[in-house]
Amino acid sequence: MPDPDDIEYRAYYAYSNGVAITNEAGQPYLPGGLACDPHTGTISGTIATNLVGAYYRIQLEAEYKTNNLPVQGLPPIRGTTNVWLVVLPAFTSPDSFDLRVNTPFTNVVTLSTNLYGNGLRYAVTSLPPGVTMTTNGVISGRPSRTGNYTSTVSISYGAATASQSLRFTVGN
Repeated sequence: MPDPDDIEYRAYYAYSNGVAITNEAGQPYLPGGLACDPHTGTISGTIATNLVGAYYRIQLEAEYKTNNLPVQGLPPIRGTTNVWLVVLPAFTSPDSFDLRVNTPFTNVVTLSTNLYGNGLRYAVTSLPPGVTMTTNGVISGRPSRTGNYTSTVSISYGAATASQSLRFTVGN
């Protein structure tokens, strides 16, 4: 096993055949918001796109640093692997809500996400009694009982699904 200090890592967005996709300057790149640590090969960050459900093929390369080759004068020794990233939907709304019972008004909470357009599917479990969720992510109703409730809501787009816990405090 080589010493980690002898290895340098690179990662870039690649076509299906593994060839690097390049930017205007002709340089390989990762999707916006992601970075590769050249010392560990860790890819991290928050992807800057709302193309949820999109798949990105990332080529990760590990190569001996030129001056640290086991035998000087050899061509670079390089290993590669593919990493597939899928962009998941994400909630941008708060995760805690206060609702009221015995009110003439309907409580309404609209879940917001990083997604836009058609094709979103919402699902929820365990809403407070008297509260429902529509297919477009609007939670509304007149709760019939006070208390603290925890629900799990999920949003899906294609095969990509994300979930979030929601806390409801229902008071008078």
